[in-house]
Amino acid sequence: INYMGKYNGPKDRLSRREGVDLFGAGAKLTRLNILPGVHGPKGIIKKTIAKYCIKKADCLVGWSNDLKKKVIELGADPGRVFVIPNGVDLKKFKIKDSKRTLRRKLKLPNGTITVFVGYVNKLKGIQDVIKPFSKLSKNNYLMIIGKGPIENELKEKAGKLGISNRILFKGEINPEILPKYLKSSDLMILPTYSEGMPNIMLESMASGLPMILTKVGGIPDVATDENALFHEPGSEEQIYKSLKKMTEDSKLRQKLGKNNLKKIKDYTLEIRKKRFLDLYKRMVK
Repeated sequence: INYMGKYNGPKDRLSRREGVDLFGAGAKLTRLNILPGVHGPKGIIKKTIAKYCIKKADCLVGWSNDLKKKVIELGADPGRVFVIPNGVDLKKFKIKDSKRTLRRKLKLPNGTITVFVGYVNKLKGIQDVIKPFSKLSKNNYLMIIGKGPIENELKEKAGKLGISNRILFKGEINPEILPKYLKSSDLMILPTYSEGMPNIMLESMASGLPMILTKVGGIPDVATDENALFHEPGSEEQIYKSLKKMTEDSKLRQKLGKNNLKKIKDYTLEIRKKRFLDLYKRMVK
């Protein structure tokens, strides 16, 4: 197996997620080349490298149809491009404690909590949420998990709008306790401008959370009107309408959350592993 990308040892992303030893065989022993992390490269140098790797690879795997389209646009043979979406370990999201108990342990307030999880930068769109959120009733809280370059900007904006006490900045947390924070929440928002296949979307689904999303990247592969509300990237007006509708309608939240618990069964880590192993076997024959 020829792994065509930077290898970071045991912590390598693909090896860790799939639980498969991608480095157990030398490149000369098989005809399978693996090209990880194609994000639709920008710039002449990156595109040149990507095109070279695409030409050399016997097959290419992306985690969304959007990514597949981008790889084909770079010159890949459509017959050699496969989509294997991300997956989650559902066992990690089976938490016995109730929402009330978790909130007490995590020192979270009562009320309706909307959670954002991700890198706190403008590409993720979290800056578009603060003003719309300020228009919601005072029993609403926005919990931001993650750090990034615009964190202070968000705090300043919240202060000017008089809602600093309703924006909960949690910073970076141990991934092992993320499921507890998700179960403590009432809904998840990801107002992103660009995505591949966001894990937080799948993790929120595994937690039974309704979602407010944008239709970018691989999100539409998984999210539909049956399990989420949508808005255009950057539209504060649409974000407000979605937030207001979701926070005021507990039956809607319950309906979308139940649909997510059903749908996530198609995106487990076990299914993802099987898809990869089936593809490996097919390619090395």
